[in-house]
Parts: sequence; C-alpha cells; structure tokens
Amino acid sequence: MASKQKVSTLQAELESFGRCARALTASRLQSYPGVLKALFGEDALADPDERQRLADLVESALLKIIADMPDRTDRLVAEVVFAAKEALYDKGVYERQCYVKYHDKIDIMAQYYSRREKIVPDVAAALQGKIRAEKRTVNGVVLSPEAHRAARQLYRYAQQALIVVDAFDLCGDLAQSLRVQFKKARRDGTKLESIRHGWLGQHTDEGGSTRFRLAPTTRCPMSDLGLWAYVYFRRYLRVLLADRTGRDYLRENLPNLPADSWHDIQKGAPFQAAEVDQLLAVLAGTQFDDHFGFADDLCRDFQGQVIYDKWMKFLATREWPPQQPSSSDPFGTRKYLLILCMSLQGVFPDETRYPGEEFPMVMRAVILDGLRESIGVDVELDLADYKRVHPLADDLIECRPPRYVETNGAKPEWNDAPPDYQVYPPWPTE
Repeated sequence: MASKQKVSTLQAELESFGRCARALTASRLQSYPGVLKALFGEDALADPDERQRLADLVESALLKIIADMPDRTDRLVAEVVFAAKEALYDKGVYERQCYVKYHDKIDIMAQYYSRREKIVPDVAAALQGKIRAEKRTVNGVVLSPEAHRAARQLYRYAQQALIVVDAFDLCGDLAQSLRVQFKKARRDGTKLESIRHGWLGQHTDEGGSTRFRLAPTTRCPMSDLGLWAYVYFRRYLRVLLADRTGRDYLRENLPNLPADSWHDIQKGAPFQAAEVDQLLAVLAGTQFDDHFGFADDLCRDFQGQVIYDKWMKFLATREWPPQQPSSSDPFGTRKYLLILCMSLQGVFPDETRYPGEEFPMVMRAVILDGLRESIGVDVELDLADYKRVHPLADDLIECRPPRYVETNGAKPEWNDAPPDYQVYPPWPTE
C-alpha cells in the first residue's frame, strides 16, 4: 500500500511538472522540485550539490524511459507531455503538438489525452523502479543514493573534527616537550631566553613546575567547533550504519580495526550510545545551526556539561612520547576518522578541505586559548607574546606534519604515512 501511494504521489507530481515546467531539464526539475521531493524526500534536497546530482539523475532516467518506449506514437506523446527535447522547450502543449504534426508527420492531437492517461502512470512506475535500482559503487562497494549522500556529509564533518582533534593533540605534545626541555635547562643552569620559545618560561615557577598550557582544558571556540563537527559526523555515520549498503561500505573500509573497536565505533566512542542520543537531540533542537549555539544549548544542564567535560578530557588524552599518528587515542577515534577521510577523499575530491590554511589557524587559536586559560582569565597576553604564537605553531607543523599534505600545487591528500623525517623538540638553543 505504501509503495502504491508513493507512485501515485509521483504520478501527480509528474503531471504537474509536465504542465508547468515546459522543459525536461535538471534545472527545471530543481525549479519545480515536486518530482524530486516525491522520489527522495525534502531532506535529501537540502545540500545544493546533492540536489544537482539527483536532478541530473532524474533527467537522465526520464529521457531514457521515453527514448525506450517501443511505440513511436507513445514516445512522441511522452515527449510532448514533458517537453523532452530542446525543440519543444518553453512551448505550450498545443504548440508542441503542432511541432510533432509538421516535423514528425504524425497528428497526435486526437489521441493525445487518452494516451497521456496511460503514459504518465507508466512513466511514474518506470522512474520509481529506476531510482530504486540506482546504485553507487564506491571503492568496490555498492552504495544506495541515500548512503551516497550520507557519505558525502560524513566526509565533510569527519575532516573538520579531525583537524580540531589533531590540533589539540599536537599542541599538547609540544607543551609536554617544552616542559621537559625547560626543566633540563633549569637543571643545567641554561637561561631560558637562549632556548627557542623560551619566552614561555615566564609562565614557569622557580621550582620548575609549569603553569603554561598550549591547549585549553575547558570549553573554547575550537573545542565547540570540534564537538559540533563530530556530532554531525555521528549523525551521518548512523545513517550509513542503518543502510545496508552503507554498513557494507564501512566494514569494507575499516578492515584493520579489531572487533572491539568496530563495536566502539557503532556505540559512539568516545561517548556512550545514550550520550550520543543526547548530543544528536541537542543538535536537532538548536535554533542556530553553528558550533556556538550547539555548545551553549548542550551545556545548559548538568548532564550536557558532563558530556562536554568528557569531550575536553578526550581532547587532552595522549601518550608520551608521541607515537606514530593515529595511535594516541585509546578508543581508536582518531584512527577511524583518519581512515574514513582517506577512504572518501577519492570519492568526493571536491569536498577535501585545504588544511594548509585551516590547520595552522585552528592550532594558533588552540595555543592562544591554552595560554589564556593557564595564566589566568584576567591576564591578557601582551602583543609580543601574541606575535610569538605564530612561529610557535609554524615550528610545530614543521616538526610534526599533520596527516595531510599539499605538494606542488596539487590538491590536498589525507594520509597515514609518517613523514620522511621525524623531528621533535627540543630545538637547539638560539
């Protein structure tokens, strides 16, 4: 019954499209979106790129259905109904009928309406079948249109989340290395001013205990951005897991994860399943769809604050000394974010971010917030210290390149290979 109702709705939208659109093109399908909504639902049209893809798909399918009609008169009537070729564009029905009469030498006027009554339902049923059979093959795995759309969105947000997670991870490693170096310098009687980035020593007490942090431990704009992106990532991951083709794709492209890690991914690591439910509920109910509004709404109650604190603890989790990328997270979250980014970059190359610009910006913001937090909220960094943050971030990127590279003007690429060189602080004295 549900299938019949959907075909009936599609039939009505096709009839309306034929009367109003006056051209069977992807652009007209988007201008008169009833057909697309009947086939895919309104939510599927929210993303402009996906809406364009679906419109192209439907245009191609309709033209093929009409071209394959075995009866020539039916085919000409269908072309007139939908204005399915350029010569019929932007003409009224009567003008289209006249065109067929004089150019195709067939007078369809007398039988137009009786044939249309049969053709439109047949086209609707054929179109429904073609869309249901439409598949996308990604890395050897067939994806349904719904899963393909979810995979595109998942890739967008997985990248954003990973950029923030990596920035916190690298800044934490740098701070730990500098603490070790400053302690050794004090023990050896070396002046901190002679050490690269030794200006941070002003935030170290005489006993060698450090007060400076290069990554905050409480809420800040970048932690808001990372959590917001991660929750969107979880939203689209759930869509993939609920779709049979999407689940197959994930299993195919996360082959090296142990069974317990795969279980953690499905539950919502580093969160529990119930916590993910709450995060998604807040995301759906936020009035303004940005990371600030989402974090504000989440932290309004005690349980939401607990979840946010768990996120901050996750961002601060690392091993020392730093290991090969992707091994510093006990839940494997960093690793599977990276694996999915690597897997999907070939599918959606135009969605790949340009981290050469974005990653340093995120890292500088993290360092500034870490210093502000660690030296006291009422103490402002002076201009000289502020200017020193930029070379500090640049040095860190040089020492530990992020998990993506841009070479010779080529598009950026996610990778999990360590760089040819691996340099860590301490740096030589200046």
